[in-house]
Amino acid sequence: MLKPPQKPNEPSPAGRPTAWLRVAPTGTPDQVPRDYLISVELALPGLAGDPAGVAHALEIVSEALSGKSSGTTATDRPQAHEIRKTGKPNKEGVAITTVTGVEAAVVGAGWPNQAVMDGIRSDLAERGCRVVTEERRACAEPGCRADALVQSTRRDVPPHGWYSEQICGRHNYRACTSCQSVFRLMSSNSAGPGPSVVCAVCGALLVEWGGSKLWEAELMSRGPGAPPAASPEALPT
Repeated sequence: MLKPPQKPNEPSPAGRPTAWLRVAPTGTPDQVPRDYLISVELALPGLAGDPAGVAHALEIVSEALSGKSSGTTATDRPQAHEIRKTGKPNKEGVAITTVTGVEAAVVGAGWPNQAVMDGIRSDLAERGCRVVTEERRACAEPGCRADALVQSTRRDVPPHGWYSEQICGRHNYRACTSCQSVFRLMSSNSAGPGPSVVCAVCGALLVEWGGSKLWEAELMSRGPGAPPAASPEALPT
């Protein structure tokens, strides 16, 4: 049951409603800093026929986001609305619409910092909510529009199919398993078995022989396990 703010250290009762705190990129991908949408969705089981309860829930999600659109600036007051679901028509042929939840959202410039996110979670918890945080992560490669949903408890784990936490799997990045140098792989069709490709830094195998592609590996960065680069004096003339 939703309630006024708790006293410090006061435990929340069982059966708390779930508030979904989400952060997602919005607007133009090339904008620096990019805009991010922060939203809070609160499910309202049992409150569909309680206008006062719905109004209270709208107040909760709005106040949780008020003044917290980014780490440095605040934008307009959050926009809140009811989430409605239309059911099957009744005997009179009238479709019944019920309120299943409420949502508030605000746009801020740049990714919200940890203090902002912690403040939103704290406000919702004090109102008796169980908070689940998710982020819609955009690929950091220029021009790429791929994104993935990430649970806050797994922020340091690459999304499924992604090369890293910030780059999706469409760009053919590969790290050498020996020296951790990073390469971008480019391919073309091969008339026969494709040759193997080795790391240009340490010589470890990057691509095995026998595939259907001819691969080229462009060195993007030397890894922490790479041998020292030869000095100009040591290079043959």
